[in-house]
Amino acid sequence: MRNTPIRSVALRDFVESSSFYLFADIRGFTAWSHKHQSEVKHLTKVLYTVAVEVFGHRKSSQLKQRVVKFLGDGFFAVSEYDDERPDGFYDRLHGMILAVLQFDDTFREVIQDSLLHDRSDLGVGYGLAFGPSFRFFTPGQPLDYIGSKVNLAARLCAIAGRSELICERDIRDHLHRLPPELTGWFPQETATADVKTFGNTEVWRLPLQSGKRKTWRNLVTMFEVTRRGLKRAFEDAE
Repeated sequence: MRNTPIRSVALRDFVESSSFYLFADIRGFTAWSHKHQSEVKHLTKVLYTVAVEVFGHRKSSQLKQRVVKFLGDGFFAVSEYDDERPDGFYDRLHGMILAVLQFDDTFREVIQDSLLHDRSDLGVGYGLAFGPSFRFFTPGQPLDYIGSKVNLAARLCAIAGRSELICERDIRDHLHRLPPELTGWFPQETATADVKTFGNTEVWRLPLQSGKRKTWRNLVTMFEVTRRGLKRAFEDAE
């Protein structure tokens, strides 16, 4: 029988918020690290350095976008959406897409220019979800998030291929709040994926490299143009 009382862990600022949740994970890491154990430290340093550079430091006081925590050969990043205006959602999604593209490009370039062995075996997969969660922290620790959408983003990441971003369809549903002429850039074709815990789930599988690279660049350019147009429309209406 336990004689000493169990000390409760304090959970501070346990509040509900809506955010974009991104999980990223190196594909092929287990097999690669088994063969090249002496190079694991360098690869991990590259991953963490580029993640902080692109998404922001996990201890930042800014909630807009940052790395929440590192997960061995991956990381969890969040972009909070705290604006009821539709263009606020648009801005956050735009920023997250640009960050994923920038991270994937930079990580690939640094790895290819390094002395790491079997560099072509390495790549990062991404899962993105949006919705409510609970944000909180424990003393001495940075903020953390808990909720089904957080879990969904992690599950989507688990099935993503190298340089592939998998988005849940609810992101598209939220974009329907905007005029259709402003959301035509978002891919229309969906696929059904067997996602652990969530079962058959409708998703968008978006390649970031190879033959789809130009399509993605055009998407981001159109995104920025329509975002500026939407912002002007709101300003004119005020």
